[in-house]
Amino acid sequence: MKTQPPPSPPEPDHSPLTTLEGVVERLTFANADNHYAVVRLKVKGRRRAVTVVGPLAGVKAGEELHLKGRFEMHPKWGEQFRVTWWYAVLPATVRGIEKYLASGVVKGVGPETAKRLVAHFGPQTLDVIDNTPERLAEVPGIGKKRLAQITRDWQDHQECRRFLVALQGLGLSLNLAGKIYKHYGERAVEVATSNPYQLALDIQGLGFQTADRLAARLNLDPLTPARLAAGLLHILEVAGGEGHVYVPQDQLLEETGELLQVPLQALKPVLAKLTREGRVVLQEVPEGQEVSLLLPEGQGTVRARGEAQGVWVEGRLQPFWEFPGPYFRLDGRTYRGGVRLLAQGGRLWVVNQVLLEDYLLGVLPAEMPEGFPQEALKAQAVVARTFAVNRLNPRAPYDLCASEICQVYLGLAVETPRHTEAVRGTRGKVLSYQGRAISALYHADSGGMTAGSEEVFQKALPYLRPRPDPYARGPKSQWQLSVSPERAAAALRAMGRTPQAGSPGDSPVVLERSASGRVWRLRLLGVEVQGPEAQRLVRNLGLPSALVEFRGWQAEGRGAGHGVGLSQWGAKGMAEAGYGYREILGHYFPGTFLSDLLLGGISDPEEAWATR
Repeated sequence: MKTQPPPSPPEPDHSPLTTLEGVVERLTFANADNHYAVVRLKVKGRRRAVTVVGPLAGVKAGEELHLKGRFEMHPKWGEQFRVTWWYAVLPATVRGIEKYLASGVVKGVGPETAKRLVAHFGPQTLDVIDNTPERLAEVPGIGKKRLAQITRDWQDHQECRRFLVALQGLGLSLNLAGKIYKHYGERAVEVATSNPYQLALDIQGLGFQTADRLAARLNLDPLTPARLAAGLLHILEVAGGEGHVYVPQDQLLEETGELLQVPLQALKPVLAKLTREGRVVLQEVPEGQEVSLLLPEGQGTVRARGEAQGVWVEGRLQPFWEFPGPYFRLDGRTYRGGVRLLAQGGRLWVVNQVLLEDYLLGVLPAEMPEGFPQEALKAQAVVARTFAVNRLNPRAPYDLCASEICQVYLGLAVETPRHTEAVRGTRGKVLSYQGRAISALYHADSGGMTAGSEEVFQKALPYLRPRPDPYARGPKSQWQLSVSPERAAAALRAMGRTPQAGSPGDSPVVLERSASGRVWRLRLLGVEVQGPEAQRLVRNLGLPSALVEFRGWQAEGRGAGHGVGLSQWGAKGMAEAGYGYREILGHYFPGTFLSDLLLGGISDPEEAWATR
């Protein structure tokens, strides 16, 4: 059965940010964990208060806010202003000060005390609290104990606000800034600016990539030992997540060198130091002798060994061991299916043998949030299934890795009812072209226009063409970043290019764009790169996508990821607009068929559903 393609949605909103200034009337909602808040803002020149939503840590009634963001229409709550940047100004009027203090910003001050304070000190009330708090004792009802509490709470509030502003100034999200301040206290900015890589070790949710971007913004030396050590540990962590129980030294050095774009010789002394400190276990394993193994629970006695990846078991390496079962555990995670231990090419492979549909139950939650609409989750399930089928390789030790290089696979613990419903509701469905499962690529946010496959992966595929994507509106739909000449020079050297002397005229210049508007030919520091090499240079500069414009050393771009295939935020927007998962797939993969997996392959096109 053939259907019509989905109607073309309206063009995306790329209008500039709107500036608002006003006074907080009331705080209607606040999440202490991620600092998301909803406030009513009284804006000059507007008869009705404006609903403002976004990360607004510590905002209180009576504060004057200066904000940038965009108005949007919520399907349930109506018009609201989504803030992307803001700062607060303490109120200056008597009424505003009283309302601010009565809001609970200081624990020792309630509505009555606020009224007495303002009646006594007038417009100078906040200045008195800030600079001469001992004068508060002049107000009836404020004794020594209460005075000490008010002073302490006010100082804590102001200090927290200053640190959060400073951390956000480093480019960190408000959520991460809050976590960093909570962990380090007054040392937060010092740690973040002196050794960002320590954050990746201490702060949950802040990984190596975020720390590395922060270090680049701070113009830290890319060869600093802290960066090299963090890169080595990151590669080991990724390998452990993929099921490997060790990584050969040469491979570790090569992969880290590629990740950091640094020479291998610079990594060797750092690896030796990590070994001496016991943070990495380095051991020769002659063929036939003991190696790192992980057995399923109940399949032998296992014991942990220091900080080594995996666990150890006594015995000699066999060519092939297999442990079938409904579940097994690896590095604290439980996976469906059995485990296969295979010695091949000087490496030990820990391979999860699992049914395709069960595998997807551990993939979908890692690739798309549970809160996305069900039709978007279904579209992602079909794409993830198709991606897996397309990558099946009987000649390799395994079909797919468990990291973002393939598809993130986290096992049983992340499964949710909504994700499971999406997988079960599309059971066996794959996208096909000319009788084969397609290369079903996907990314986070297209920035309003998907890319053709040849723009990124060199090979042109008829179903992966540039497509308008107006429903892609995510947190990275528009972004601004700065690129330093030092970072640019390091990025060029990592590609084997020699930058010329830096000067204002050597800032990035886009000479040619691809069909989707992405960078195709770029000149930087006197060096010109083209095609996939230009794409690689953009990535090395730390930019979210190649859909970018440069104004001197400032980069303004749209989207996140390579831009080919399904846009996850675009799928969300289409689903919210009423499109079904088949129409979503038809928009991103025109000319394909929605086929059923059969024992001998996939269903014939005549029996499949055409996506266009």
